[in-house]
Amino acid sequence: MSANLSTEDIDNILKIFKRRKVFWELMIGTVQASPDLNSSPIVSVLLDGDKTPINAQMIAFGGDGSSGSRVYVAFVPPTGYFIVGKANGATSQVDTFTASDTWTKPIGAARVKVELIGGGGGGAGAAAAAAGQHSMGAGGGGGTYTCITYDASAVSNSAAIVIGAGGTGGVGALSGATGGTTDFDSAFQVANGGGGGAARGAEATSFGCLGGFGAFTPGTFDLQIPGQTGESPWGDATLCISGGGGNSYMGRGGQGFASGAAGASNAGRDGSGYGAGGGGAQVNAGGSQVNGGNGASGVAIITTYF
Repeated sequence: MSANLSTEDIDNILKIFKRRKVFWELMIGTVQASPDLNSSPIVSVLLDGDKTPINAQMIAFGGDGSSGSRVYVAFVPPTGYFIVGKANGATSQVDTFTASDTWTKPIGAARVKVELIGGGGGGAGAAAAAAGQHSMGAGGGGGTYTCITYDASAVSNSAAIVIGAGGTGGVGALSGATGGTTDFDSAFQVANGGGGGAARGAEATSFGCLGGFGAFTPGTFDLQIPGQTGESPWGDATLCISGGGGNSYMGRGGQGFASGAAGASNAGRDGSGYGAGGGGAQVNAGGSQVNGGNGASGVAIITTYF
């Protein structure tokens, strides 16, 4: 259906909608014409129940054939609909980086949300243990999560992204390594990595040691979630327990182990997801040395809103 609307009618429709903040966002409809939007911004459209507009429809009224294009329409009784505005394709775009790379700001960006997680710390290893001894390592700490939403004008058109590597697990009686820092645009925003779990050599007496620190990043953020500290191990003459890795906002720490069996040797498990700490290793009397689990690498998630 077509209807004749004056410029005054159109202005009144827009004023009412803007004042009440009521727009129908429709991803359906068959365009009845291919107008020049510069001279004829109001286009009649009929609903046809198609919830996935074909590119030809999008190009006809929006000049954008991308999936998810939208139009704002006003209802004109009894069956007419008129476009009173258009959106630039999809409302958002999410770019996830699991390896260092370069992010390019999309055309038409209004806001940019930057979410970063640092690498998880490595779990400590465990040395070989003679009869009557035991050794075990602490878990690595989780990397921190930082989040800020910026006005697009505050963000570079091109930004280098460095993903913090997970810390390697300790070899034998060595502590795990600290996780790397995830960086957006040369320290424009960062997220620190978790600490490596501590290790001690084989002993006959009861002892424990410190888990890797859960990462915290100094600064002001919309949201920061520090990584969880790695678990401390403990052992005595009959039982040996290694420390589990610390969780991150998007990752689970590697598992720790408990065993009283002679000769038991359990390597630390790797952290999973993003930024989780590796688990510590565990050796009982007569067991061979084993390594700690590796921390999980960090991640950068860049969401652009149009």
